[in-house]
Amino acid sequence: MSGNNEYGDLAVLDLTTLLEAFGEIGEDAKHTMRLFVGHTRALLDAITERLDAGDLAGASESAHAAKGAANMTGTLRLGALCGDIDRALRAGDASAARQKLASLPAIFTEAETEIRKIAG
Repeated sequence: MSGNNEYGDLAVLDLTTLLEAFGEIGEDAKHTMRLFVGHTRALLDAITERLDAGDLAGASESAHAAKGAANMTGTLRLGALCGDIDRALRAGDASAARQKLASLPAIFTEAETEIRKIAG
């Protein structure tokens, strides 16, 4: 089980926030979306790296930053998952965080795919 069903009621990509910020999904919004993909990929890698190093606080910081970026870009499933990972890490529950991390690649790929359809 991939865990994606847990977040299935949330949009993979909801453009509302970007439309509010930019007024349209023009080049500026598309550029922001492309930056989000690269920046967030690095944050997601940092969650795992820091967790593997036993740095729960650092992993939590990365998860929290990824949650904020995802929510601002409208990748709501990814934002919810990163929020759950962050909460588990803040509670000191590395095991729960690792369970949630198992869903991260698939949910990030969903978001990235939708963004690339729009932003290239």
